[in-house]
Amino acid sequence: MPKPDPFRDFVLEQLGEVPWLSWRPMFGGTSFYSHGRIFAIIARGDLYLREIDKNATILSEMNTPLFEYPRKDGTIGTMRYRRVSADVLEDRERLTEYARIAGA
Repeated sequence: MPKPDPFRDFVLEQLGEVPWLSWRPMFGGTSFYSHGRIFAIIARGDLYLREIDKNATILSEMNTPLFEYPRKDGTIGTMRYRRVSADVLEDRERLTEYARIAGA
């Protein structure tokens, strides 16, 4: 049984309109899926949406950073997941719209 996580539960509630929504624990965070495809992650207490070529411009309008992680060589790597801004996270309709753009 997964540990209680109020932030994950809040995100699930906000994404309630996403079709075939599911989630799995992932590396101390959470991954979110729609129709079996990953479209978002929670890492270090933030929600990130997958940024693919067709939606990069739209998601970059949130003006938030990409997901960063430390590499073994001491440098910082990035993944194409853009952090969701607080105003989008609080707006269920906008978050659902962005989630669909991210592949949900």
